[in-house]
Amino acid sequence: MIYSIIPAFLVVKYGRYIKDNYRKVFYLLLIAFMFYGSAIYVSNIGRNIHGDRIEGIGSAIHNFTIRFGDEDIENEYTRTEALSASPQSIEWRIMELVVEESLEYLGSIFLLATSVAFLEEINP
Repeated sequence: MIYSIIPAFLVVKYGRYIKDNYRKVFYLLLIAFMFYGSAIYVSNIGRNIHGDRIEGIGSAIHNFTIRFGDEDIENEYTRTEALSASPQSIEWRIMELVVEESLEYLGSIFLLATSVAFLEEINP
């Protein structure tokens, strides 16, 4: 939890300075926070607030892959469900392990881009 508070505090404290002096860095940072915010929303915090909608996204992705795939995909889902020791459904795991993690990776990529852009700004 502390790792998410530190960047938020720094943005609140120095956000205006960054926006005024390093516009590209500011917008990259904003995009990174949007991806991380989306990841938090679809994580367990979001599920506790809007559980049906979040699970519905996982269900829609599950149904989409079955509809446009073949019987092998549906058989693999069934086999995975049977072999899994996890109490969570395949739809939940799609949201947790595919969608949420992808959003976090995108957020971290934009944080890296922010760092690189900032270094380019201060060392022309």
